[in-house]
Parts: sequence; structure tokens; C-alpha cells
Amino acid sequence: MSIFKYSFKITILILLNLSISLSSCTDSDSIQKRTIRGNIDLWVFSHFGKLVFDSVSEEDLRSVHIAGAGQLNHDVIVSGKVEILGDLGTYLVLSDGSARMLVDTTFTNAYGASKPPKVGSNLKVHGVIKSAENGHIYILASSAREGRAITK
Repeated sequence: MSIFKYSFKITILILLNLSISLSSCTDSDSIQKRTIRGNIDLWVFSHFGKLVFDSVSEEDLRSVHIAGAGQLNHDVIVSGKVEILGDLGTYLVLSDGSARMLVDTTFTNAYGASKPPKVGSNLKVHGVIKSAENGHIYILASSAREGRAITK
């Protein structure tokens, strides 16, 4: 009986900690309204590189470029090597061998509790496909995780 009480208390503490940490996430008008499920997915992705509730497809950067305007405001997961990292960590350029793409991390805490990645490291990004005023496609990051890149 005491093991059950102990595990129940630990579970409650983890859920409380998770809800407090996720409630501090910033939001922008261009990122989907966050629900509890969405916040859990963002947290899990930034720590483990996977989504729990949403089924978002992993794409290479070339297919995101080719789909272009037809995929605007759709969630996507991309990965590649960080080629350029902005001075304040608010943007980066990701390359996967097929293409390069700008990833905007300005309005999110995309890196979670970790530091921004280093140039040359592999990064997996969950975000929304956007278009700049000049028509260039970029990704507005929701969360990111350093790790293996997609190899297609």
C-alpha cells in the first residue's frame, strides 16, 4: 500500500511540475492556440524528439520548399544540420542535404530548458510552415531537439 501512495505522489508532483512549466510558454498569433495536449506534445518533443498526441509527418526540407504555399500553416517536423545560428539564438538555418531553410525561434521557447544548438549539430524541429512577405517559405518553430537528422 505504501508503494502505491509513493508512486501516486510522484505522479501528482510530475504533473504539477509539467503544468507549471508549460503554462509559462509564450504564444504568438501565428502558432496554434495551445491546449494541454499541445503543451504536453511540445514538452515531450523538446525532451524526446517525438509527439504523443499529434501525428505530424516528418518531411525533408526540399519537399517543404516544393509544397510551398499549399502547406502554409501546417505542422511539420524537419531535421538537419545547423548551418547558421543567429547571434541571440532567435533564428537558424537548417540544411539536410536536399535544401536549406530558415527556422524562426523568436516567439517560442523552442529549445526548452536547454541552450540553443551549436553550428554543425543535428537538430530536429517541430513547427509551422509560414511564408514571409516576399513569399519565401520558413518554419516557425514550436520546439526543437538536438539529435539525429532524417536521412532520406
